[in-house]
Amino acid sequence: MPLTVDIIDDDSIITSFLIASIIIHSFIIIHFITSSLITSFFINHFLIHGFIISSFITHSFIINHFITHSFIPNLHLKIQCLHANYCRRSAA
Repeated sequence: MPLTVDIIDDDSIITSFLIASIIIHSFIIIHFITSSLITSFFINHFLIHGFIISSFITHSFIINHFITHSFIPNLHLKIQCLHANYCRRSAA
């Protein structure tokens, strides 16, 4: 039985390596694009949550401000009334 060896053309080897290289590089590029999109999504997600939390904090400060400014004058008026009643009782 004669021993036969298939001769592979050098051009076909180079072509297959080029095709494989293009496929691998396209997967790498797609991976980087996808990972950057996912990263930017998470960054935007955290920024949006940060804005929402800061908005709640700001609104709570505003509400606290209005409650304080409505409560302190009423308290001041009550103290004045108590003081006036005390002064009337002591004068009588």
